[in-house]
Amino acid sequence: MWQVFALISALIFPAVALSTEIKDTVVVYREVKPDVYCISVSVSARGESESSVLQALSRADSYVRNLKLRYTGGRFTVFPNREWIPSEKRYRITGFVGKINYRFLLKSPSQQEEVIRALEEAKRGAPLNYTISSVGWCVSDRLKKQVLKELKIEALKEAEGEARVFGRELHSKCLLKSVNFSTVSRPPIIMEAVRARSQKLPQPPQSGQRVEVRASIQINCR
Repeated sequence: MWQVFALISALIFPAVALSTEIKDTVVVYREVKPDVYCISVSVSARGESESSVLQALSRADSYVRNLKLRYTGGRFTVFPNREWIPSEKRYRITGFVGKINYRFLLKSPSQQEEVIRALEEAKRGAPLNYTISSVGWCVSDRLKKQVLKELKIEALKEAEGEARVFGRELHSKCLLKSVNFSTVSRPPIIMEAVRARSQKLPQPPQSGQRVEVRASIQINCR
């Protein structure tokens, strides 16, 4: 009789395989020698009219483009300069302000002197100022992309290795269920904002920069 009951129970309540979900973070990194010298420059201009500010910025931009150096940015921003009048409780437009931001990607620190000379020349004929906000060696996008690809493969292999270890310890079959990558890299050395008075700027060492990949993994064991 009990055999029949056991058979009926097995049909009604089939055995359910228990599983274990394991979540972890795998971190891999590499010290990469930077291959690009980066310098961030902000050029500003003030004037009574929008057209005069645009003309000043265009002069600076022309000098920058004539350098034939690689850079990102170069977008013009012009907006009214507003002054608050307490007695009238309103703003008054007292002129216009404009700005262009550049990030130069240079082959060597010596090229930054060319940038400073060009901006100094541009200032002589227009109401311009410029500020250097950061300078230092950077890892180029091309090199970073290559390193990140290699690090992701390394992280994936390490995650698969963890799955095998967990399987051995739990006496189960453990498989990698999901992987989510995130990346971290160190920015260039930041300087105090300065207006260069000469063509000589600090030249930070070309030391290695850490590029890191974090992989959030999920392992399923049965």
